[in-house]
Amino acid sequence: MRYIKDVRKGQPILNAAGIDEVADVHRREIQSAVRVSSELKPSSNSPNHPYFTRRGVVCAQDLQPGDAVVWKQESGYVVGAGKL
Repeated sequence: MRYIKDVRKGQPILNAAGIDEVADVHRREIQSAVRVSSELKPSSNSPNHPYFTRRGVVCAQDLQPGDAVVWKQESGYVVGAGKL
């Protein structure tokens, strides 16, 4: 696993479509962050950070209690176990 701050251009990365290559990286400041807590792990994100849910792709600021999200774990992806 790699922290987002350590991602570099040209590195392979796993995304929703499979394995891809990082085309470019940008650093920007955000005015606010959204704290997402679940049964699996807490996370702080920009308000528009996408989450895969049973309702489709939902921005962090639009997540609702009870949403089942997809989380990455050592053993792979967990679907629905990360209820908010």
